[in-house]
Amino acid sequence: RSNTFATITGTEVDGSAAHCNYTPIICLIPHAFLSLSSLIFHIEKECVVGKPMIWQEFRAHNIIFGMRSIVCSAMAWLSIHHHHQPIWRHLAVYTSCFAVLASSKSADWATHNLRHNSFESTTATMPYWEGCNSTTEYVFKYVYALSQFAATMVCLHVSNPAWPLVVLLPIQGASFLMTLVRKGIISAYSYHLLYMASILLVFAVGIRYIISCIWYEEYSLSADLLVSFGIAFVAYQLRRFGCDKFTIWIPIVACRLARGDPYINWDVW
Repeated sequence: RSNTFATITGTEVDGSAAHCNYTPIICLIPHAFLSLSSLIFHIEKECVVGKPMIWQEFRAHNIIFGMRSIVCSAMAWLSIHHHHQPIWRHLAVYTSCFAVLASSKSADWATHNLRHNSFESTTATMPYWEGCNSTTEYVFKYVYALSQFAATMVCLHVSNPAWPLVVLLPIQGASFLMTLVRKGIISAYSYHLLYMASILLVFAVGIRYIISCIWYEEYSLSADLLVSFGIAFVAYQLRRFGCDKFTIWIPIVACRLARGDPYINWDVW
């Protein structure tokens, strides 16, 4: 696992010492440019009826949450780079927590300024393929929404830089897939299957990690990921029942700042 971590983060593990280089942080730059480059394209102002094609509000949300992942991954790397020295550790954790709350506020701003139809939503009103039954649509929407809460939780870990980075796959992948729909290369059916696959791939990474911990009889190491998913599940249920998202996330972020580090698994892969 140390070799895998070295590959991902550019960290050579030598006993208790870690010698970092700047390659990983440089590799994050193309991801940032990829998100921001979508601004050069002219796209529809509203969601297109019948097809999951990118529109202005969705693009703004993707940029915001994509940059959140990049910032949180960079902060996790920064903490490792400085051997988790208190001043750098506090900077990394506080910046990541700020990025989580700021991204939610920014998404609200984007919705207020770019949503032209009050009945639209980037997830709830996403068009599905012809013939999609209500049960299938409900399952897809449920997984889409729950994964957003889970992605927020891993951004609060500030442990393994790979966690916030891996959730970037479906975020940026959605824009790419919508572009393919717009160009007529794939259908709405293909879009939803591929997007769901990208989300499940992220979950597969987490499941693989948990299985690895159990295999090596390191049961306590998987606890932080399981607890994070549990918190994400509860937060999603509260949101479904009408709780304001800041009423949900501010206490979670406050708890993370106050007592989060002792419960985070530092044995990164």
